[in-house]
Amino acid sequence: MKQIMRFWFPGALVIMCLIIVIMIWKPFGPTSDLREFGLAPDFQLKDTEGTAVTLDNTAGKVRLFYFFFSYCPDVCPPTTAMLSKLQTELKARDIFADQTAIFSITFDPTRDTTEQLLNYSANYNVDYNGWSFLRGEEDYTMQLAKDFAVSVIKDKEGNFFHQNMFVLVDDNGQIRAWYDANDLEVTVEQIAEDMESLT
Repeated sequence: MKQIMRFWFPGALVIMCLIIVIMIWKPFGPTSDLREFGLAPDFQLKDTEGTAVTLDNTAGKVRLFYFFFSYCPDVCPPTTAMLSKLQTELKARDIFADQTAIFSITFDPTRDTTEQLLNYSANYNVDYNGWSFLRGEEDYTMQLAKDFAVSVIKDKEGNFFHQNMFVLVDDNGQIRAWYDANDLEVTVEQIAEDMESLT
């Protein structure tokens, strides 16, 4: 018995030391395994208060971008409703506005006036402290969407067709993920978890 104890005690001591070292060196708070896809394109757009919003002046926050237009007949309304649920989830995690932000960018500024965006966003319980609706010139915003790797097409009749995507950008401006909002497996909880992991 004494011989067993003689070998067991040092082994247990080594294991305990390893556990302590792992606990000390393990990063505190959430960590992310989302890869980096390169810097997001810089931009300058106006929010519904007329304030200039850029990639640089929103640095320090984890950002989710959505390109849309309010007259969209199909995917944009339910996707904006999904963003409203995300807003609620981020608030529940206590990271909305201070650490995270949502940006809905219209590529149809002719119809999506500031007044129209305010009317549209009023339907989704938008908290403008952390969720901004942005607009700029049509050619500029359509190109910006493409720079974010989101396809937007306008046909000869003036109809818009676009990929229904979210783009996740970290606090340093690195693109970290694209989410297909039409994919039923993409959930608000998953996006919130990813955003929290980058804070």
